[in-house]
Amino acid sequence: MKTILNVRWAIIINLMLIMLPTTLRAQAHSKNEEIFAAIPKESRAQLIERLNLYVSYQRTADYDKLYDLYSEKTIKRIFNGQNKTEFSAAFKKGDEERKSVRMLEFKPTSIEKSADDGLEFYKIHGEATVLQQGEIVKKDVLVEAYPKDGNWYFSPIVTVQSD
Repeated sequence: MKTILNVRWAIIINLMLIMLPTTLRAQAHSKNEEIFAAIPKESRAQLIERLNLYVSYQRTADYDKLYDLYSEKTIKRIFNGQNKTEFSAAFKKGDEERKSVRMLEFKPTSIEKSADDGLEFYKIHGEATVLQQGEIVKKDVLVEAYPKDGNWYFSPIVTVQSD
């Protein structure tokens, strides 16, 4: 009788261990769905893919590819209309002089829809690990995401000041 009870408990524990990763994945998926709820459902996968590239290109300092992910507004207003070659050279120089800021990791925490001059965009708040002037720091940041022609384009990161 004791052996049968032990076998039953062993089966129950094994089933729980098998189901636990699935439950955790479902909870993580549910949390992602919650965070990305402001993004139209048909665009979410592509936003996540492009956002991952955006972070990856910053982490690896692949400035030619990073340039292609910035919004037109960002290139005109923030980077003064630089072309890809000028942009890459400026960032490489900033890295050499320890003046640049690059995101190494990014975890979105919330997203809100916004508009400016009739242009719809999304503010993605998150926690980031940033290489800032040669030092690695963790901080809360904001990245704007702009949908255009079936793709997503981004702003530079902005540090969110905490109270």
